[in-house]
Amino acid sequence: MKVKFDRTVRMMGIEFHRTGVSLTVEEKAELITSPRGRLLAIRIELRNVRDELPDSPLEEVAAHCIAAGWRLLDVEGVSWLSGEFRATGREKQTFPWDANVDLNLPEKKIVALEVDLGGAADFVKP
Repeated sequence: MKVKFDRTVRMMGIEFHRTGVSLTVEEKAELITSPRGRLLAIRIELRNVRDELPDSPLEEVAAHCIAAGWRLLDVEGVSWLSGEFRATGREKQTFPWDANVDLNLPEKKIVALEVDLGGAADFVKP
């Protein structure tokens, strides 16, 4: 997993596998921060990924992510991908957000994630 942060546009990119991107889908996400604004974790809903790859098991679609330490969660029947950057202790804040999920359609895999942190300047310190 390769994490890049472009401070000029406040964009965070997480690359799980070097391969071509066939399609980018937007998903609901949650940014989880400490009370001081440190980014602790990101959770990304996979509803639109599921719509794009309806016949593929999510464990296979997210295989590169899982190999990098991310987890699949099922919250009230909705699948989420969760990645933790720092321990998420008891004190944390959760902010609704959006993320882009890059798919390689021939492989039927998630290959990267992109999170625009431009509007999060007031509460997120990567």
